[in-house]
Amino acid sequence: MKKNNLLVSISVKTIEYIWQENLGKKYNKKRNIICRFYPSCSNYGIMALEKDGFLKGWAKTINRIWRCKPNNHDSCVDYP
Repeated sequence: MKKNNLLVSISVKTIEYIWQENLGKKYNKKRNIICRFYPSCSNYGIMALEKDGFLKGWAKTINRIWRCKPNNHDSCVDYP
């Protein structure tokens, strides 16, 4: 992990616990959503945080989530 290890660790644990283990499963199942990107946005966020640190990692993650819109029909492999 890069700089801001504590903030990165808290962010990663938050993504894993809140989204991947709880809300994300229910949200995606209820709406029958299949992610158009690989890796998924939450996994991308974890990878970006671990690679680039807290601020740049969150900036990349937010940018990735912003690109995931119904009018975006591109399906792609996208790594941080």
